[in-house]
Amino acid sequence: MTTGDNIYVRNEQHPTLEEADLMMGLFTSREHLKDLNIWAIRGNHDCYALDAYFEVNLTKRYPTWKMPDLYYNKTFDLGNGKKYGVLFVDTCLAICANQTYA
Repeated sequence: MTTGDNIYVRNEQHPTLEEADLMMGLFTSREHLKDLNIWAIRGNHDCYALDAYFEVNLTKRYPTWKMPDLYYNKTFDLGNGKKYGVLFVDTCLAICANQTYA
């Protein structure tokens, strides 16, 4: 699970797939992490992109990257009838004044 600040890019307004590949390589190159789902959300350092959905769209490129929207909830089954609920809130929407959305 990430808490944001996922990709630090050269050009803040135009993140690239090569930069995303570099970030994902940190997970996919490690045997004990490569098959684990990564439940992600944007942090305040991810607010750069002109395309607010850049990281959401990475879900199509990487099967373990799970970011269905800019904010979402997910319930994890812990076993023995216990569950754990998480609300993922995009920090860009919550605190960054430079973000506007319809």
